[in-house]
Amino acid sequence: MEQLAKGPIQPLRLGPDSRFTFRCHKDVKCFTQCCRGINIILTPYDIIRLKNRLGLSSGQFLALYTELQMLEKTDVPVVTLKLLDEGGAATEKKACPFVKPEGCMVYEDRPTSCRYYPLGVASLAYKDDPDGEEFFFMVREAHCYGFDEDKSWTVLEWREDQGVDVHDRINAQWADLIVRKRSFPPDMHWTEKTKQLFFFGKLQH
Repeated sequence: MEQLAKGPIQPLRLGPDSRFTFRCHKDVKCFTQCCRGINIILTPYDIIRLKNRLGLSSGQFLALYTELQMLEKTDVPVVTLKLLDEGGAATEKKACPFVKPEGCMVYEDRPTSCRYYPLGVASLAYKDDPDGEEFFFMVREAHCYGFDEDKSWTVLEWREDQGVDVHDRINAQWADLIVRKRSFPPDMHWTEKTKQLFFFGKLQH
């Protein structure tokens, strides 16, 4: 397999059978660095699993652990994980509230985007791809040494091993709406009532 240069995103379209080498474990010297300085959008299923894991109501979880943001270029409200300052140093990157030196404290219920890493998923549906085909790409950050490990995967094998195939099936309608909204004309906006219905409707589970 050709060695890829390190950088934030590899401009290479990957399919289910594309192969890559990666493994993350506590003896890799960059362990948990990918849990800092990040922006994690939580899907509806992510919120449900995390709030159940913590024994909180949806309202309690949202108030304590999340922030509401507008998705860029879509005017869609999304929930992101609230990061925490570490050590009080202004120069330090903020970290996921669930990461500890020994690893993720909610690993079995970690968000979908964490499960995908080091892969990303995208779709050209409703834009310039007539088939709306989903594809994958590599997120290769400079700090990550997981690519130097000897464990080889196909994209399909990685998704099954990390459980993202299950998450994607459950979040399919939510993801489809996000993709559809991106295809709307830029001057077409949701009303505030529609935004509230979209936001709160995700939590009625």
